[in-house]
Amino acid sequence: MLMLILDQQTRNQISDLSEACGRYWELRGIAQSYRNEMQLELEHHFIQAAMDGKSPE
Repeated sequence: MLMLILDQQTRNQISDLSEACGRYWELRGIAQSYRNEMQLELEHHFIQAAMDGKSPE
């Protein structure tokens, strides 16, 4: 729901970064359930940072 507040470019950046981390964690052999949880938490942190005016980069 919080993603709706952010502009499309920021949402895309957050999504791209989150997916890249998910792929890295997969390569490192982290179980799918942990990856999903970690990815959701990471996205939440990115969203909070963006809402505070920080760049996701």
